[in-house]
Amino acid sequence: MCRNSKPRSRNSPTSRIEWKPLVHHDPLSTPSPRITMLQPLCPNCWEEVDGGVARCPRCHYSLVNYTKLKYEQKLILSLRHPIPENQMMAIQLVGELKSSSALPALASMLCEEKDFFVIREIALALCRIGTRESWELIDGLRHHPSRLARDYAHLLITESFPGIEPDRSSRGQG
Repeated sequence: MCRNSKPRSRNSPTSRIEWKPLVHHDPLSTPSPRITMLQPLCPNCWEEVDGGVARCPRCHYSLVNYTKLKYEQKLILSLRHPIPENQMMAIQLVGELKSSSALPALASMLCEEKDFFVIREIALALCRIGTRESWELIDGLRHHPSRLARDYAHLLITESFPGIEPDRSSRGQG
């Protein structure tokens, strides 16, 4: 609350905000043809698929089996999502879940990824996972072609292990 503002009473007109729909919709009417629905994507190849199909027409992935996967397995598949925001969210969530099952997928992404912001999120997820294998992947970032990635790996290692002096030979490159 601002210093100069007065506390509002509970019954003041501004304290009670009511939600009002912008457009009245009759729930029994059919949707307007101008409304576009989200097209489902295959979780394996990310191709658009029709809602009622059992297999992806492109890669033949079983969409029926996908519904039976555990949440963690679905997140691991989402690490390759074509929408960057969804991919970043999946990276963050596997880190929060401390998903060691995601390590092979994250390692593969580190080998291919060029975007520093994605690399940074992967490194943070690996840090949160906290296993020996995840720290080995972070340590491997000290030899990444990107100076930003190398410096970030150095930062994570020195902050997480203050008594360890990391190898500085890889930091002066590029």
